Amino acid sequence: MLLLWSFWTLCLPLFGGGLLLAPLFEPFISLPDYILELCAWVTAGLLSVATLIFTPHVFQLTPITHLLSWILTHPFPYWIILATALAPVIASWLHERFSFPSNRLLYAYLQFALVILSFLSFSYITMNDLIILSNIHA
Repeated sequence: MLLLWSFWTLCLPLFGGGLLLAPLFEPFISLPDYILELCAWVTAGLLSVATLIFTPHVFQLTPITHLLSWILTHPFPYWIILATALAPVIASWLHERFSFPSNRLLYAYLQFALVILSFLSFSYITMNDLIILSNIHA
């Protein structure tokens, strides 16, 4: 279950881990969204790498976790997915850091464009692998 959360956090920015963590931490401490996203990224990355090192057979249980192990172990072109999924988090950080009232709409457009770019890169790069994995696990 945690590996699926790692997949959603690392590869798909719209369903980021900070979105899932915010309701848990919001009653106790008030943190900006980008800090929760960065914490989620670090946690998901460490969890995935630790699982890959100590129990790599766990990744073979579902097609999504198998794809996650493939993304983590093959740098090119799969790390492009990780970079484009991290880009909206960086845009959110830039918005919080250099927030000017006249630029809010620009940052919203930028973040939306980066999310779309991330989904397009994910679907383009992994389409063949998802077809192969669905035939293997079917």
